[in-house]
Amino acid sequence: MANEKLLKLVGQGRGAFVKWRAKHPKVILDLMDADLAGIDLRGANLRRADLIGVNLIGANLATAALIGADLTRSKLCQIKLQRADLSNALLAFADLSGADLTGANLSGADLSKTTLTGAILTEAKLDGARLSDANLQQAKLSGASLKNADLSNAQLNGVDLSSADLTESNLNAARLDETDLTDANLNRANVKSAQFHECRMGWTSLGGIDFSGAFGLDSIIHLAPNSLGIDSLLQSQGKLPEPFLRGCGVPADWANTVVNPAQRPVNFLVFSEQDRPIAEVLQKSLAEVGVRCWLHSKPMEKQEGVPSLFERRADLWDKFLLCASSNSLRSWWVDDEIGAALEREDALTEQRGKPTEVLVPVIIDGFIQGGNWEGVHNKRVYDRLSIDFSRCRRDKARFAAEIEKIVQAVQGEDDQAKGKKKKGK
Repeated sequence: MANEKLLKLVGQGRGAFVKWRAKHPKVILDLMDADLAGIDLRGANLRRADLIGVNLIGANLATAALIGADLTRSKLCQIKLQRADLSNALLAFADLSGADLTGANLSGADLSKTTLTGAILTEAKLDGARLSDANLQQAKLSGASLKNADLSNAQLNGVDLSSADLTESNLNAARLDETDLTDANLNRANVKSAQFHECRMGWTSLGGIDFSGAFGLDSIIHLAPNSLGIDSLLQSQGKLPEPFLRGCGVPADWANTVVNPAQRPVNFLVFSEQDRPIAEVLQKSLAEVGVRCWLHSKPMEKQEGVPSLFERRADLWDKFLLCASSNSLRSWWVDDEIGAALEREDALTEQRGKPTEVLVPVIIDGFIQGGNWEGVHNKRVYDRLSIDFSRCRRDKARFAAEIEKIVQAVQGEDDQAKGKKKKGK
């Protein structure tokens, strides 16, 4: 129960409490289960206060310091908390329906299973806040910052999230039906099992998102084009309805092309930094025949923390073009990179029920042909040596023929089938 002396002091009004608090700033207040409905404690220092189960309905705590305060199960309906500091506060199971938290700081606060229906959180700061299973229906969060916030299973139906920053937030299984997401930033958010039925988007940032497990994408109301990242298309593995793509502003011919990017491999050429000149020549030559090939350079000296290609790319459809040169094959990284590529191959082969190659060695010089390379995976590499640029320096026709071999090696099966169909016409 609340401290009786403290309750009496608070009952004397804001002036008396503020004066006392100035003399006792470090005292942790015990107001558990107190009835403080309608009280005026604007700007009060309530840091780390025990306010569990307190009744603050209709109270005015604007600009108050509630850092680390425990407001679990508290009744805060219609409370005024404009620009209050509730960072790291505990608000689980609290009722904040109709509360005004305009510009409030709720960073790191625990708002799990909290009721915030109709609450005003315009331009509030909720970075890293825990809002799992919270009910925010019809709340106003325009311009709010929710970076890294946990909104899993949250009810966000009809919420105004226009211009809000939801970067890297967790929206797993959240309900966003009829939610306003115009001009919002959802980059790298987790939207697995999230529901977007008839929500509104326009100028919305949608980069680095796997939409494959989301629901209601085809019902989204697009008020303007959106920024839909290429990484989102790849991570979603083509599981994006065409109405969603078209609504985002993707041209019809592009939408048809990317509707299943999982069947269109992303190609990387991995090489030692010493081989950059030839790697760039190969990249340019492949681009001229319509094949996109990204470069993945490795430093000559071993460095801690340098991620492998497959740590950077979790996509199962990458083609790994290995620069099979003396520089690369004798490098510190080659066995690990080849091993990761072969593991990916084996997984795809089992998944598809037929042999699938990910690793494509590209001979650059005569080193590997001399039989002196004794890498951990040398047998599996030697068995697939067919692309050879070691004798193409002055032979343009031979160079073009080897480029064509790369094209055939990296083309998806659908593209090959299309090519055969065209030739048959």
